[in-house]
Amino acid sequence: MKKIIIYTNGKFSIKILKYLINYYNITGIVTNKLNYKKKNYIYKFIKKNKINYFFDKNINNKKKILTFLKKKKPDLQIIISFKYIKKYIFNFPKYGSINIHPSLLPLYYGANPIRYTILNNEKYTGITIIKINNIIDKGKILIQKKIKIFKKDSYNDLFNKLSYFCIFILKKILYKIFFKKKINIHHIKKKKKKSYKTYHKNGKIN
Repeated sequence: MKKIIIYTNGKFSIKILKYLINYYNITGIVTNKLNYKKKNYIYKFIKKNKINYFFDKNINNKKKILTFLKKKKPDLQIIISFKYIKKYIFNFPKYGSINIHPSLLPLYYGANPIRYTILNNEKYTGITIIKINNIIDKGKILIQKKIKIFKKDSYNDLFNKLSYFCIFILKKILYKIFFKKKINIHHIKKKKKKSYKTYHKNGKIN
């Protein structure tokens, strides 16, 4: 069974984690926001499934993270709702690292793409899985799924719909990666419509 390490901080990854744990060996979860509050979905998932984890606010602490990776020996790393990681981290596994992003890249790269998709009244959104490189959300596109947005769709509706479709296309791309099937790679030529981190306390966009 292939060994996978997941880098994540948010609720968006939970459905994906539940799928992966049934079909792959999740040898570790890396996070830099591991508090112990009741609403910390990642912490609850780790505890329930007894998964090893790496926690450090400075995730690019080279000595610590490399010690963890050498011990776990992942075949692939999957990044979901996470900060930038350095080259020596994303190049560590045999199959490298991929990033799952809830938008049709290059649209809404960066943080909070779902929120900005709704704010700008887009008619379509989607899921993009890319091969990670040195530039945030600008790696080679491995697969992309377009999804229609309905007028009645709320933020939560779209959030849940996208996390569901993540599993659908992730299943396809993992099969191609691990069984060395041909992947029709697309290059992101330029970035459009960046999304930013939002702060719920004051409603401001940074």
